Amino acid sequence: MVRRIGIFIPRDNFLKVLAPLIRHMVTHEAHRFEPVVICPGWSIAKAFVQPVPEKIRWLFSGAVSIEQPASEEAFIEFFRSKRIDVFVNLTPQVAELSPKTVDAMRAASRKNGIVWMALPNIFKQDHFTVLQPAQTAARWDILATAGPRSLEYVESQLAGVEPQLQHALHRKLVISGYPELDGINMLESQQCLRKKYGFSATQPIIYVSAAPSLFPLVSTAACLRGVEMRFRGQYRFSPRSLAAQVVSQRYSTVVPYRRYLKALRAFADANGAILVAKTRAKHRDPAYLTDYVDALIDDRCFFPFTTLELLRIASLYVGFYSATVLEAMALGLYSFTAMFVPVELAEPAASWRAWSQNFHRNPGSLWNMPGVSSLWDGTSKECLQQLGAFSCASLKDFQCDEQARQKVLSQFMGYLGSSSQRCMEILADYDPGRLTASDAAVTVA
Repeated sequence: MVRRIGIFIPRDNFLKVLAPLIRHMVTHEAHRFEPVVICPGWSIAKAFVQPVPEKIRWLFSGAVSIEQPASEEAFIEFFRSKRIDVFVNLTPQVAELSPKTVDAMRAASRKNGIVWMALPNIFKQDHFTVLQPAQTAARWDILATAGPRSLEYVESQLAGVEPQLQHALHRKLVISGYPELDGINMLESQQCLRKKYGFSATQPIIYVSAAPSLFPLVSTAACLRGVEMRFRGQYRFSPRSLAAQVVSQRYSTVVPYRRYLKALRAFADANGAILVAKTRAKHRDPAYLTDYVDALIDDRCFFPFTTLELLRIASLYVGFYSATVLEAMALGLYSFTAMFVPVELAEPAASWRAWSQNFHRNPGSLWNMPGVSSLWDGTSKECLQQLGAFSCASLKDFQCDEQARQKVLSQFMGYLGSSSQRCMEILADYDPGRLTASDAAVTVA
């Protein structure tokens, strides 16, 4: 019997993770799984990420069916009528739907035997599971996560949770790897990609993840506002802005964005390289960014994912508080990450800081792995010295230690390049009474 797998895509950027999974089902699993893409049939709050069904159909040559419930009530009815056998979502947090609607969907699913599976979005699912353990356990049958480090983190953070809830979550957790990285196997050759983006066939490329604007997206704290004005060099002179600048003086050093860009430009020139900045609409890039970079590129497509295409042809990665370091590492690039604002402002919640420290900042983590990645602390004077040394360094100085790279990837990512296949195996073998995290951990590739 072919099972219908409902894949929720409330925003088009979810495709970067879910499209490789859909492609795998269409190409290799049609005998047992049928993908059904579910999109909101109403205008979502962020119109610029509204999924377009016609584009999704085009991506898969019409091989997937698409459902567009016209309202949240219609969403609930979709589950009551049991038009799918499995509901797949990115992380345990369901976007664009109210908690009341999600609870009603889950109640209908229990009645009709619809299995709920949450897939990883890098490591965000781990933070949410720890933050909302009871809700996560109640809503989800399968909690797929990226790798062994994720299991270790979740279990370490549940020490104070009642044993019954711990056991329930433990039975649901399973390692799936990260489907987005399967997209690496589908990329065109470097020659084709360089031609696609209009780059020289021979010049090295330095990939830069442009700095995001954290205020007010992350926090509305006056201090963050002041620090960000100092970082960007874009000052306002309203009473609130002036007060924010004064409050931010508790941090004596904030390395300006222009200083990083100047070092990157000098490094690129010294190595005959092209400096390519990858941005997103919400970054609100300052106009001067294009004075330093040779190309500024937004997300052109989520499948194949623009970020993966650009990293495929790059020789070095530099990011500003970015998780793109994971994709860079998977593609064999040495990585630099600039922590351009103080940690406590970029990550105001204590639980968020603990999560980020485990996955990003600790020695041996993604941003801070000798031979693979380095940190620049933009609130220290040492950062200025590091940028000075970097600006006149050779690209040959920043080659990945392959043994160290494989070590960190094995800790953070299971099933690299075959995550979609692993997800299908999990669904095919799903038994609510048997699957445990320890079973999954033993089989990590």
